[in-house]
Amino acid sequence: MFFTQNLWVERQQLIKPFILNVNIICLKNIIIFFIMGSY
Repeated sequence: MFFTQNLWVERQQLIKPFILNVNIICLKNIIIFFIMGSY
């Protein structure tokens, strides 16, 4: 039980930075889109 929970925690730690990276990329694209649209 402890082993599977440990794997779950490790998986969470791997997934969180990935989701953060995706969100940052999306935010950058939105900002670029607004800058391009304002010209």
